[in-house]
Amino acid sequence: MKSLKNLLIIFLLLGFLASTVFIYYNQVLIPKRHTIESSTIVLEKINKVLKLVTVEGQFSDISKHEEYYGYNISPLRKKTLIRVNAKVLVGYDLDKVEMKIDEGAREIYIEEFPNPEIISLDDDVEYYDISEGLFVSFSKEDYTAIQKKAKKDIEEVALESGLIESAIEQKEELISMIDLTLNSIGWKLIIKDRELKD
Repeated sequence: MKSLKNLLIIFLLLGFLASTVFIYYNQVLIPKRHTIESSTIVLEKINKVLKLVTVEGQFSDISKHEEYYGYNISPLRKKTLIRVNAKVLVGYDLDKVEMKIDEGAREIYIEEFPNPEIISLDDDVEYYDISEGLFVSFSKEDYTAIQKKAKKDIEEVALESGLIESAIEQKEELISMIDLTLNSIGWKLIIKDRELKD
């Protein structure tokens, strides 16, 4: 009975010692994770722009990128699923407007009003389900190429989506508003190849 009691005390002491060693190892010996972040933001250039946004489109795309070498088997294949959320702004670059002002006749003559174009495309790319083969993996260049392709795809869809047509409709309203404002102060807007109501 005494040997069983001694054995139990030894097991308790060993358990306590093992717990103490485990806690000490996890708290003191294992290095803690440290994160160091550094950033340098430099303003490289300031450009004056005169752009008018008339239409905004929100797009979402989920696409799969898969690449393999030789044979489409797991060790030679890399693939990822990506989701792209994008905001496309369509409007007019007013720097392209050729305008002449005749103060004597109180007329503003616009040679040509520009066609609508994509003013800005802001995209957010998220990667899901990234799997790489034993012999192939994604490089930084791969991720950059995937993002460029995703942006180009969104741009192509945006151009075919009716945003440009909506911007053209907005142009008519914009020109009518400018004409109405000018008429109210005694000026006239003349656009080449186009008749506006007086």
